[in-house]
Amino acid sequence: MKKNNIIILFLLMILLLSCNDKKWIYYSYKGVTVTRIDEPKITYLYFGRFDSKSKLPNCYVKIEYLNRGDFFIYYLTFQKEKIILHNDEGIYKSNFAFNMQIMADDVVEFVNFKDTIEKNGYSNTIYIEDYLPNEIKRNNKFHSQVKAEYPIEVYNELLDK
Repeated sequence: MKKNNIIILFLLMILLLSCNDKKWIYYSYKGVTVTRIDEPKITYLYFGRFDSKSKLPNCYVKIEYLNRGDFFIYYLTFQKEKIILHNDEGIYKSNFAFNMQIMADDVVEFVNFKDTIEKNGYSNTIYIEDYLPNEIKRNNKFHSQVKAEYPIEVYNELLDK
């Protein structure tokens, strides 16, 4: 009977661990780090470096993409102690002072920004999207100087293609 209980407990642990769909990604530039946590259809961005054992702060940017064609595309620009999050619907500036939803702002400003960085390189900007292999390819193409750390399975998926 004890052996069966141990097997059941082991199987339950495997099931619980496999249900964790969170991915932890880190973006760093000149000593400033942003932690990205991906869950199904929701992404959180935190100012600073955190891991699964850390207590996460109440200050974050939340990206929900349930009604956006089930994907998201943003550009994350590092500027000293603040981060600017650009997207195809506009631009949103954050000092991470309180919880925020991403909102569309000035589309013309976004188009000018995108044209400039694609011409001059990404430098302090990194392209982020929900499909990480595309993110990696695009940032390599435009020579982003922002360091990105991805879960190992993302690299494996990239190698499989």
